[in-house]
Amino acid sequence: HEAGMQMFGNYSSLSGKQNNDCVLSSSAGNYSFDKAQVLRIQSNGWLMQPTIDTYDIDVQTSKPPGVGWQEATTIVGLRNHQQVPVVVQNHGVTVLVETNFHIPQATLDEVYPEGTTEMYNMGTRYEYATVVNCPLTDPATNVPDTDRCRTTHSFAGPVDTILIFYGNTQNPESSYTQAFISEVNMACGCRCRSVDAGERMVTRPSRTPGECIYVTSFAPKIECDV
Repeated sequence: HEAGMQMFGNYSSLSGKQNNDCVLSSSAGNYSFDKAQVLRIQSNGWLMQPTIDTYDIDVQTSKPPGVGWQEATTIVGLRNHQQVPVVVQNHGVTVLVETNFHIPQATLDEVYPEGTTEMYNMGTRYEYATVVNCPLTDPATNVPDTDRCRTTHSFAGPVDTILIFYGNTQNPESSYTQAFISEVNMACGCRCRSVDAGERMVTRPSRTPGECIYVTSFAPKIECDV
């Protein structure tokens, strides 16, 4: 399972394997994304106020409750390097709990080197006395348990960058873990305007796979959903 792999429809997968490096640290019931798998989505100089769904945030069904992996996600929205509050909504008879996750400076430095400070961000994690499998299925099949492990994320204001954090609150003892994210949904008919941004540094892909470089840009910025 590869991070960001597109599944049927517009869904993409997040996954890990046994003894992976995506296990959160915890102390006195507080969870920290010291280790995580992260997807970064960034606009090309414009603003957005989207919604994103996470699916299949569940538990290792081959183990009893409290043993094996339990998944967790949080989605950070940023505007001009500043955190924008996220709003989370669970669905159905949920098996997820809303959690204010800690994201340490070291983790942010790896995925957002432009600069922002350590933070707490709302998200959800599996915490239920019963083992429930919530498979992601085509919505047309209407599997009842799908919604029990689904969370909708929205933002209190426009953002230019989205960081999707995925991990486990317990170490996977066997097999792969896997969850899914939806497409980034934005309302039609957004309002846009051109803004003279002057000289600034932007990131772009380099000729080396998996690497980006900083370059100077003089192009105007386009702000939408303002």
